[in-house]
Amino acid sequence: HVLGDATIIYAEHNGKYIQLDSIVAMDPKKDILILQLKNAENKEEYKSIPNIRIANSDLVRIGQKVFAIGSPMGFENTISEGIISGLRQTTNQQQSMIQISAPISSGSSGGAVLNAKGELIGISSMVVAGETVQNLNFALAINDVIAAAEKKLPSPNAPVQNQFSNYYQQGYSEYLSKNYLSAIINYEKALKESDQEDYWNIFYSLGNAYQAIGNTDSALFYLDKSLQLKKSFNTYISIGTIYASEDKFEKAKGFFKKALELSPASTEALNNLGVVSFLLKEYESATTYFKKSSELNNKRALPYYMLGQISEATDNSGAAIGYYKDAITLNTNYADAYLSLSRVLLKAGDTENAMKYQQRAYQLNPKLRESR
Repeated sequence: HVLGDATIIYAEHNGKYIQLDSIVAMDPKKDILILQLKNAENKEEYKSIPNIRIANSDLVRIGQKVFAIGSPMGFENTISEGIISGLRQTTNQQQSMIQISAPISSGSSGGAVLNAKGELIGISSMVVAGETVQNLNFALAINDVIAAAEKKLPSPNAPVQNQFSNYYQQGYSEYLSKNYLSAIINYEKALKESDQEDYWNIFYSLGNAYQAIGNTDSALFYLDKSLQLKKSFNTYISIGTIYASEDKFEKAKGFFKKALELSPASTEALNNLGVVSFLLKEYESATTYFKKSSELNNKRALPYYMLGQISEATDNSGAAIGYYKDAITLNTNYADAYLSLSRVLLKAGDTENAMKYQQRAYQLNPKLRESR
């Protein structure tokens, strides 16, 4: 959200401006953009830039001291101190957020969040502000950023000065701004200016843009063209997601399996496989996928919620209650989990607690009341 509209990007170090001219990886859904210094391998002065030690953000705990570094109002290298006040997840359960009490002001997004040892645990991301809200600050967990870099998400990997990259960057900027038709126009211009080796990347981006406007036929056309040129984890996931949205669960499962073959430790692929298997009433397979996902990352609430759904569907109320409580422990704002727990408790005759959890669900998501 900081650099989405930029065409040329510089970093300042010791009073010198250094151009960042290549994108290493990006994940628009998680607001992650990883850049590379221009000609870094050939510049002697870059050797003076220190490396930062990186911690395992899966190991952080509430109450630990943290420091946030940023440039609010242009005051560079401003440091604020606080603690980790919560470990959160986005509503789709695909992103870890670290809630901190260290103040983050406008201009600090993208800054480092460090632990007491000076190790990087996160990247400042957003502040929730309002008349009745104070000091709600959030950072992207650094493990999510590392995962984006390791997956090498489709991104332009050419100097920003060339025409192809200009069109592609503009298309990507429009995509982030949800101007999907403008994104498609710019991606098509980029296609005309690109080398053949970049086709798979543009086809992938066009597929996602068409998917965003609900044109699934065009989306599948371009995603398939991308897949013909390069077998990509993200392309398999995108195609599987489209088929799942059309209730073509067997087809979706096939593409999610291909994604898992490329990345066997991917909780995203495992969770998607678990969901479509559940919808196909293949409960044993679904249980295997979600348990494997929870073993790989026991801080995600979704696998536990879905294990609760499976237990409920197979009339194992005791297990369902346990799994739903696990999900709520991991994500205290998981409205669907509260409502499901309420439903199971009500069937078990625990009316008092059932009503308590139901009200909590409605507080978090009033639309659930309308869907009763």
